[in-house]
Amino acid sequence: MSSSFTATQIVAAAYRAVLLREADSGGLQDAASQLDEHLSIDQFFYGLLNSPEFKSRLPLFCSHYRLNEERKEDTSQSNLLDAVSSGGSAEVIHNFIMNHSAWRGLDVLAQAGDPVVVLGDLQVYRCSLEADRVALTHRGVWVHGIKEGEEFTVVVDAAATPIHVDVHTYGYSGNLLVFGPGCAMRGDFRFGGSGNMAYCSGRAGQDQAYRVALYTSSSAFVFGAESTSVGTYFHIEGPDRYIIVGRDCMLSAETYVAATDNHAILDKDTGEVLNPPEDILIGPHAWIGFGATVLKGADVGQDAVIAARALLTKSAPPGALLAGSPARVIRERVTWDRAFPSVLQMHKAGEPQP
Repeated sequence: MSSSFTATQIVAAAYRAVLLREADSGGLQDAASQLDEHLSIDQFFYGLLNSPEFKSRLPLFCSHYRLNEERKEDTSQSNLLDAVSSGGSAEVIHNFIMNHSAWRGLDVLAQAGDPVVVLGDLQVYRCSLEADRVALTHRGVWVHGIKEGEEFTVVVDAAATPIHVDVHTYGYSGNLLVFGPGCAMRGDFRFGGSGNMAYCSGRAGQDQAYRVALYTSSSAFVFGAESTSVGTYFHIEGPDRYIIVGRDCMLSAETYVAATDNHAILDKDTGEVLNPPEDILIGPHAWIGFGATVLKGADVGQDAVIAARALLTKSAPPGALLAGSPARVIRERVTWDRAFPSVLQMHKAGEPQP
């Protein structure tokens, strides 16, 4: 072990990796002191791995880090990604998106109004190549943090016009970012794992502003065709999890859509994680109002409207207006229009429009 690491750093790393949580300050100080005064590093790790606390967490530890056995046997997903990164056709890339492992065989894209538009003319960029990274900057995309040997693929459709997008990869491989037709995005992506996929479309002629964090592996994000955002933060964590923004949705400023609580809440006696991540599906033609928050597992139905500053913790029924914290249904059988209310009022009354 390098002498450049202090005992405190070693213990902190061990707690994070082995116990899957941050150590409490007192426990960290005690363990670091014990390591300094009594134990070698080897003895410390031996004691940690044989402790009742670790043994109670062993199943969680294995499920968190173990590769999915089915995915190890089924190489179709990785083969498709290899084909994509090698300059695959629009059909190959579309098939990869439509059959991503995060969907788990469910028809979630159909439920979202088929938000993934078939790609047309496109350019595939392999970000391990400096020339491709430079070329991407001319398309409005800046990729940061590429490490030697890392494969990160960006696909830009000819009908996409990303404006300024920063992408941070943190040294992980096998990630795919697709800018599809209608995408005119400002924002950033953070890929904190491997095997993730993000597909971004939008409403042609309108800017879309949002940020996406994928602190996980094999997860997926879709921002659907004809949809708009003027400032949303999307957060995904957990293997094979997803956030889908369906076709023709409208997300207002300062909205937050989180498929995770970000930090674990544990049963103190068993170590069981009480707040695992869950997927979020925002159905077609849904409107998320200014400053609203949508939390894990709270799907949003077609035509639903989530009022400003609402906190959605349970799924919103189709055609419902929800408000409050936590949000509750205050009216049913509604829909919405992008036009100003006064314009529609005058149109309904037969008055001349300004």
